[in-house]
Amino acid sequence: RCFRSTKKLKQGNRSEQRSDLNPDVTMSEIQVICENFFSRNKKNSLSDGYTDEFYREFQNDIFPLLYEVFNWTLENETWRATWNSAIITVLLKSGKKIQLFLLPPHKFIKYISIQYKLLPAVLACRLAKILP
Repeated sequence: RCFRSTKKLKQGNRSEQRSDLNPDVTMSEIQVICENFFSRNKKNSLSDGYTDEFYREFQNDIFPLLYEVFNWTLENETWRATWNSAIITVLLKSGKKIQLFLLPPHKFIKYISIQYKLLPAVLACRLAKILP
């Protein structure tokens, strides 16, 4: 079944909905998304080498930069190549023995750029206003 056939989209003027989706990213959107993101993820390290605590501490300096970068990205329709990269660390699970001829039990930890997480979150919040 098609999503559209099972759910009713919110009624409204299509041009108004389009204009709600297309404006520049605002500082308030960045602040709301960051507050939500940082409250869920306490001490995660990101691929740029900084923790969430760093972004919380220096938000007055960083948010204007995020504002410029996000709006540049939307205006130029170009995704930064570094945003697609991740650092993956493989760790052996503690307490597990390595058995001959079997892959050792391990877990992966990936470090992803915060911009890669935040800009789609801003756009998802905009879509949430239109979608049911």
